[in-house]
Amino acid sequence: MRFAVLGRISVADGDERPVSIGSRVQRTLLAILLCNPNRPVTAQALNVAIWGVDSPRNTDGLRVHVHHLRKALGEGRLARRNGGYQLEVGPDELDAAVYRRLTEAAQQLLSNVDHLAARDMLRRALQAWRGPAFADLDSPGVVRAEAAILDEHRLGTLERCFGHELALGRHAEVCGEIRAVATVHPYREGIQGQLMLALYRGHRRVEALDVYTQTRRLLAEELGVDPSRQLRDLRERILRDDPDLAAPRDTAVLATARTRPGQVPAAPSDFTGRRGDLEQLDAIAQHGDVGVVALVGMPGVGKSALSARWAHLVRDRFPDGQLYINLRGYASVPAVRPIDAMAALLRGLGIAADHVPTDIDEAAGLYRTMLDGRRVLVLLDNAHSAEQVRPLLPGSPECLALVTSRDRLSGLVAHDGARRVIVDVLDGDESTALLRRVLGY
Repeated sequence: MRFAVLGRISVADGDERPVSIGSRVQRTLLAILLCNPNRPVTAQALNVAIWGVDSPRNTDGLRVHVHHLRKALGEGRLARRNGGYQLEVGPDELDAAVYRRLTEAAQQLLSNVDHLAARDMLRRALQAWRGPAFADLDSPGVVRAEAAILDEHRLGTLERCFGHELALGRHAEVCGEIRAVATVHPYREGIQGQLMLALYRGHRRVEALDVYTQTRRLLAEELGVDPSRQLRDLRERILRDDPDLAAPRDTAVLATARTRPGQVPAAPSDFTGRRGDLEQLDAIAQHGDVGVVALVGMPGVGKSALSARWAHLVRDRFPDGQLYINLRGYASVPAVRPIDAMAALLRGLGIAADHVPTDIDEAAGLYRTMLDGRRVLVLLDNAHSAEQVRPLLPGSPECLALVTSRDRLSGLVAHDGARRVIVDVLDGDESTALLRRVLGY
């Protein structure tokens, strides 16, 4: 189920079909509960929030609306807890929660000063917005307060995003976008400064200084204050053509590039045959609703070579990159623990080692957030069991996890919708061709 509050409040079921939430009271009730996901809200607090401080103390009317809302959302969603009601919301079901996780992930990327990856993460976060938070509700105080927090957070995210764009030398591309936001928020001095810098770098010095003049006049007339020291210093630097204001040359080239992991090892140079297996993998991947493929077979049959070969053949289908890890499921050394594998995958996505969570659930949430909306192939080689693999599976339907193992991985097939491909020994013609290639005949 999907809950949306970044714009008009809405609900969709697992098939993305809209769920009708009838009355204004039910929509307000839902909004209050979504301000407190997975936390109980007392009946008295709900009663006062919906009908005001002078509302009657009996909660019969509230129970009726709770009943209708529970019926619309389905059993198990709206539970009675501690004298109140609690709405159960999954980690990826509320757009505001997904938005916050993406912005937090972008902040972690700053430890590597990776402006491109952080910019991309913030852009994906901002795509969750469809308008002001809780836009269609004449909201009670608790919802108004949450909407104000979210809207302010969005403005801060825009400012951070513009900062990364400018650090990447993309002043020309984002100048119009910055101006639009600066016009709506004329008191936001940070964004006014970003507009001045974008204009100056675009050889529009007079316009940049005019932005400062207008901001100074507005602050003086409306608030009786002067611009901040940062804004005044920027004006002085523009006046003297400070060379440090120029777009950074070393990052400007990156503005048109896409950082993507490319970790899959090369397939053996003597790789031969497997046409049927490769075609089967193609057919599964093109089906569109399969997120996990398990390549299983006896030791030494060539599962790893086949997976690497196919991964390189389909690089263009996964424009956001390919992750790889050898889980050492049947090696002479201990198998890789899920938390260690997760840490390696997160580092491959740009998260610095000291920012990788030590809790597997928290790390998995960050991992899914990093992959959300991206098309990445994740090759999990030599897995020992479904339990070792399950935390490493992407949550994004655009991604594909390719797992190799001696185990049949029945748990992944039964519980995670994996498609199993059994890798057998080479047939006679393929074996002969491989032998000739190895021997040089």
